Amino acid sequence: MTDDLLPDLAPPRRIGLKSVIDGLKRSGTRFKKRNKRAERREPASVPTPLVSRQSPDTESVTDQFLNSLQRTQHLSVHRADWVRRVLEEHQVRGLNTTAAELVIQLGFVSPSTVIETIQAEGLQMPLPADAARLFYLWPASLLAQMGVVPIRLHDETLYIAALRPLEHFEQKTLIDRAASQETKITRITVEPLDAVTVLQRIQATPHVTGSAFTDLLVRHDIATNPSNLAPVLDSLFTDAIEHASSDIHIEVHDSATETRIEYRVANTLMHRANISPILGQRIATLIRERARIDTSNLEKPHDGKFNVNFHGRPIDIRVAIMPTYAGQKLTLRLSDPRAFQTVSHIFGHFPEISARLSRDAREAARRGSFDLVTGPTNQGKSTTLRAVIMEMERESKRVMEVGDPIEVLTPLTTQTNINTHPDVGLTYASYLKHALRHDPDVLFVQELRDEDTAIELLRLVETGHKALSTLHADSAIDTLPRLFSLIDRNRGQAAYIFAKFLTWIVHQRLVSTPCPTCSTQITASSLDPHTRKILGLADNDTVVEISGDGCSDCRGLGVRGRTVVPEVIWVGPAARDALSQQLSGIISETRAADYASLLSIPGLEYFPRVDFLKSLAAKRVIGWQTAAFEIGKERVYAL
Repeated sequence: MTDDLLPDLAPPRRIGLKSVIDGLKRSGTRFKKRNKRAERREPASVPTPLVSRQSPDTESVTDQFLNSLQRTQHLSVHRADWVRRVLEEHQVRGLNTTAAELVIQLGFVSPSTVIETIQAEGLQMPLPADAARLFYLWPASLLAQMGVVPIRLHDETLYIAALRPLEHFEQKTLIDRAASQETKITRITVEPLDAVTVLQRIQATPHVTGSAFTDLLVRHDIATNPSNLAPVLDSLFTDAIEHASSDIHIEVHDSATETRIEYRVANTLMHRANISPILGQRIATLIRERARIDTSNLEKPHDGKFNVNFHGRPIDIRVAIMPTYAGQKLTLRLSDPRAFQTVSHIFGHFPEISARLSRDAREAARRGSFDLVTGPTNQGKSTTLRAVIMEMERESKRVMEVGDPIEVLTPLTTQTNINTHPDVGLTYASYLKHALRHDPDVLFVQELRDEDTAIELLRLVETGHKALSTLHADSAIDTLPRLFSLIDRNRGQAAYIFAKFLTWIVHQRLVSTPCPTCSTQITASSLDPHTRKILGLADNDTVVEISGDGCSDCRGLGVRGRTVVPEVIWVGPAARDALSQQLSGIISETRAADYASLLSIPGLEYFPRVDFLKSLAAKRVIGWQTAAFEIGKERVYAL
């Protein structure tokens, strides 16, 4: 039984026998003389066990559920046994946790797989809520107007809780809205749920979005003295989440006529609204108050954090404030601290890469390895590494993560926030120096920023630990000069360690995917010969063309959503010696080095991004315009 799963117990306190007897007397307990004869005649009573167990001949619902996941290879035998032990400990502690809830909370199995298993096996156990992704299919204002709470989606059937029976046109609205986002629904079933619960879940989220949100801003803008701005701010967050925004930008100018509100959506900065400087200052002050930031000092940058409720799920809002020449700039980063993605989901279009990364994660017991995900900012690098960590058997390994800040709470992982305050001084490098004393198996450093961090991480790899990190670089091969540009001392030794323990480098970029509503399919014969040659298409191939005008569903952008396009370097054992020799030689040279020559080393596999872009265009995952544009930016190496 692991220490972190035991109940929180206060340290024992010595109590004398007299104090115990006096306490029992005060509670009304009567004492009788011992009857030794009666004790000899009566058999000793057997205490009731704290954890009730099933008969060996009968299989509990929990065992049926876990065994089914094992048969379908969604759960290993080791993890199934570990879940059973945790459930027993939870029962001792009085926690009513089900196996379905536990495997989802720990990231072992996806919610959709859990629901499919329960229903396929006909198990009599409560279904976990799988509504997290459902809420993004419809505007919150529409669900509130209908009095509807989505519960789950299974076999093209949408299960909902509703305050009243839905009209036919209302059901059609829900189905059509979901279809526009590539989610097929053929039937809607209403499940019993207490009306009070439905109302609480509906009212948990502000529902003024879309045009209603714009009207709300206008009403507060023309009011001489807006009394309460909290609904405006809450609606701003809800509106941004429904737009699938990663950031909200607000720039307040004292002298300008307007304050702009913009969203970052799929690599594009989208204008949302204009408000007066007075209203912008009031909103900025309210944001500062919620983030516990000093509202009086506007002359220095500030960082803060708070969270909002979106359909019962906490959404973290990370606030960054920068003083400007005429006011202040606020950037709010939105993130779901419980949003997990799997390796198979991120690299679903590239099964070979997905299988290799998953296998490497499951073999994390092989100590002494270094893995890197590189790319520009805001391209999902940490998300990819966290997906790799979720594939590991974290219940039997000590996984430690350090970040600035920790954005996603990962189960069974020790996570620490960087704190560079002078009184604390917890930097990446100082964290790594102390982490070794905590017996880690895997270390996840969110970003390599400086020489001290790089050297400490390489030292930990050399002592037999698995390390994962991210780095800003322009391509997979550019990761090497970018890394060694951080290191000034002992570069030769660092190059030797890096080459000996490097397993893979994944450089990734997120490219926009076409809007399914307004995009069209055309034959490649309608493209010019140069474009067909770049994309490697035959005349009778079919590709997707992005609409230049867009539509209401994509808000005129023509694209909706993003997908990963990787570039991968995989280092096999046979390549390590040659990589070490050549890399050490390049590092020692003073002239401009040809790092691309390393790609021709036998045993080192290189997967160029151009091939993946062509594949995505041929599969009609991305538009031909996007593929041609991205290929035009790629460098082609002669191997």
